[in-house]
Amino acid sequence: MLSTIFGRLELMTGFLLALDPLPGTNVTGWEEFDTVHRRGVRMSIERGRALAALDTSNGSRLGPYIDTAARIFSALIAIGHSRRTSEAALNAKSRDLLQGLQEVLQEVSTHGLLDRPLPDAVVMQSNSLVRQAAGEDDVVVRAVAFAASAIVRLAAGGLASVVVGNALPVAAARTGQIVDSLVWRHALRVAIATVIAFAIGTWLNVTLAYWGALAAIIVTQPISSNTWLRVLERAIGSLIGGLIAAALLATLPGPGAMLLAILPLAAAAIASRLVSYGLFVIFLCPMFMLVSDFIHPTGGLIAARFVNEIIGAIVGVAASFLLWPERSSDTLTAAVSAAISANMRFASAALRLDGGSATTLDNLQRDAGLASTRLEAARERLLLEGRWRSAWLEHLREVIVALRSVCGAAAVLEVLREGDPGAVDRQRADGYDAMTAQLLHALTSRTTWQLPAAQPAGVAEDDLAQAIRHFVSALNTYVSR
Repeated sequence: MLSTIFGRLELMTGFLLALDPLPGTNVTGWEEFDTVHRRGVRMSIERGRALAALDTSNGSRLGPYIDTAARIFSALIAIGHSRRTSEAALNAKSRDLLQGLQEVLQEVSTHGLLDRPLPDAVVMQSNSLVRQAAGEDDVVVRAVAFAASAIVRLAAGGLASVVVGNALPVAAARTGQIVDSLVWRHALRVAIATVIAFAIGTWLNVTLAYWGALAAIIVTQPISSNTWLRVLERAIGSLIGGLIAAALLATLPGPGAMLLAILPLAAAAIASRLVSYGLFVIFLCPMFMLVSDFIHPTGGLIAARFVNEIIGAIVGVAASFLLWPERSSDTLTAAVSAAISANMRFASAALRLDGGSATTLDNLQRDAGLASTRLEAARERLLLEGRWRSAWLEHLREVIVALRSVCGAAAVLEVLREGDPGAVDRQRADGYDAMTAQLLHALTSRTTWQLPAAQPAGVAEDDLAQAIRHFVSALNTYVSR
């Protein structure tokens, strides 16, 4: 994964160099830069962040690499923004430094692994890039220095957890982990549904009552509307699979033939597991029933399957809608609110914090990226539920794109800042904090909110201001659907 991330950063750097002979005029090239390279790197980084958040063994060691990649990505976005509007080719020094950064990224992609420090050649070349860029005012040079400094910082402090061994990162990650209340509620919901389903099956003297408990576990979903979808998929799959099982049990001559029938069913179930749950159940159901009959032959197997499925489905639906139900609309609104808060918090911090706050900004940018990814996942889940025709989901996509632009503009602002933030920057940051509270109120109350037209005196509207203006417009369209 690390090789992929830094390899894509290296390709992105090379593509910037390839666009240099025609700066600002190669429309097709810049579209490819935005849709292929920029999107590909961002997705790789956010997958890495999601993995680091889940992996208790390597997360604390993986995090510094991901943060470094994110800072290099911000530097390349800043270079792209500068080159897109330029009318002149890169000067010799800027081109040499950008080529040097490409070489460093190639080495990191090849040799930058978690189990050993960065190669000395990478550290030396990164330090050399920083020294060569000192005192220069060119945007490309400053961005290269920003990226190279991130690698130097990774080599200096990012591998501390590796030196002390694996035990400390694992323990630290686990002690600092907080389980969301949604997880606890769903765990208790599933536990109660399982016990009730098994108790009902036992009370009714249904053969293989634990099948009903398994059905309850599978159909009970964290969001109540998803439970209906899972019940429908399982019911249709079980019906078709049960008919297949009935035909096989009635026609197979003996245990050998039954074993030969189980093998292709198992292969088909494994192959379809990630394709469709309904298709998976079609093959799993007859395989499961044939295995059960092969191990412990019993009469009424088909009837027992259907009775247990009905018990499990009824109990699962009841548990989903009666025990602390989570509605899709509530979950989606919470995801939108979290994404707005995280991205606006990073934008404010990028304006307010000085150059010595790199770690804080890394954490805030990481939170913004993960919150946007969770919102995208929530939207994709609704699309998979068959709501792809809903216009408001398309409006939500525009909100997500606008939030990504806000995060990107704030990252570029951090890269290109000269000196510490001034009074105007702090004033803007305070204004964005107040704006965030107003936007969250507009989201929950389903009312539009108008962004003040005036900028602080003497301040032109920069990319961040434009991105926030576009985001407010997209959010107003979404809440007024």
